[in-house]
Amino acid sequence: MDDIRVLVVEDQALMSQALKVFIDAAPGMACVGIAEDGRSAVSMTARLRPDVVLMDMQLPLMDGAEATARILASDHCPAILAVTTFATDEYLVPAFRAGVQGFLVKDSRPAEIAAAVQQAHAGATVVSPQVTAALVKALVAEPLRTCHAAAPLREPLTGRESEVLALIGQGLSNRDVANALFVTEATVKAHAGRLMAKFGVENRVQLVVCALKLGVLTL
Repeated sequence: MDDIRVLVVEDQALMSQALKVFIDAAPGMACVGIAEDGRSAVSMTARLRPDVVLMDMQLPLMDGAEATARILASDHCPAILAVTTFATDEYLVPAFRAGVQGFLVKDSRPAEIAAAVQQAHAGATVVSPQVTAALVKALVAEPLRTCHAAAPLREPLTGRESEVLALIGQGLSNRDVANALFVTEATVKAHAGRLMAKFGVENRVQLVVCALKLGVLTL
């Protein structure tokens, strides 16, 4: 199988080099280039055709959200992960609207970065637990076109599903939810999958936003 081709977009040299080292050290992936601003990100994506782009949001010349939108409007649409410094980054919602496939915080461990790249390449939505709560709060006031459930839900939540939903809403990872409920991660993933099906959404962020809008969850 070919390596996953990753483009790093980051204007801080130390951070971009660290990401490059992490990517090149991970099995099955390779950093194919580093762009230092949004315009370069667009042109290098067209030229290098990466599978995944790690996109800083605060960039010179063109911010990450605009660069993301331009890339996704082109004839080559890689998976784009927004890389943020803080979970309260003002660029979270613009990045979400632009179409990023997920969010990573810059202090993520190398293994977490590699796992996120693999998941994004496989088509999954990736959101660092630290980002979930902040993004949800910012999106609650936004129209959520992807929420297909009607209140009340046609199929009510079980007690365990309600517990899992509440913990996901707090931004906990599957592992943390599993530890809190004394169950396995596989069990948590199964509950999360059923919750997303009941609410008619595709990822954890949409799940929590939809649950808040329907009054099923409070934070």
